[in-house]
Amino acid sequence: DRSIWGCIKNPLWWIMTILSLLPMYGIRVAFHLCLFILIVRSCPADSYQLVSFILGFKGTQVLSSGVAYAIIAACKFWDCIHSDMTHSCNVAGPGVDMDIWTGGVDFFGSTILVWVAFLWLPFSTNYAGSKDLDGAIADIEEVHSDVSGSESDGPAKRSKCCCCIRRRCFDPTRGGRLAGLLTYDVICLLFSLAVLVLLAQMDVSHAKPGGLPSVNVPVKNWEDIKQVVNSDFGTWKFRIDFF
Repeated sequence: DRSIWGCIKNPLWWIMTILSLLPMYGIRVAFHLCLFILIVRSCPADSYQLVSFILGFKGTQVLSSGVAYAIIAACKFWDCIHSDMTHSCNVAGPGVDMDIWTGGVDFFGSTILVWVAFLWLPFSTNYAGSKDLDGAIADIEEVHSDVSGSESDGPAKRSKCCCCIRRRCFDPTRGGRLAGLLTYDVICLLFSLAVLVLLAQMDVSHAKPGGLPSVNVPVKNWEDIKQVVNSDFGTWKFRIDFF
């Protein structure tokens, strides 16, 4: 609940922020997964906390996987490409020393976790801070009635905590125009995967200039895509493409 100036004075805030920015070994995904569980544990989850989680998670992706990785890639390419038209990018290029499996966990885990948070928004509610006071009060009264009703039913029913997935708690307007960001995120993921397959196809067919004679490697169906990726998977070129 503190402002940014109050947060930067807290050492624990710095530790949490650094953990949320570390993409290696799935640290960022594990951190945000724990945070997401804590948010949805308050059944039903708070809409503001879910929206803040989504925007914060995507913001850390921009900083760590976007800006930071772009700077690292530029510096490593500058270092591994020499003035005599030779290169050592096969041993010193960006992403060459990266574990491809943990990188995949971070890439797909970050995407899937944000999608789950998006899909959880219709089952959330407003607890406070909403301009729609009538709707907020109605939501709070409904939550309180659920809690009081569960208390009267005994401890066995209280432990289930399933009110956040009931049909009567479903509200498709939760999140507002933020739903458009989900469509944008899906398009970006599909585009990124298409570019990765294209780069893998160029590696396998030797389409890049200065290498071996090019060969025809068609990519027309799902089997062709799997064959191209499996042929290039594990090579230093694929690691650079994935990075």
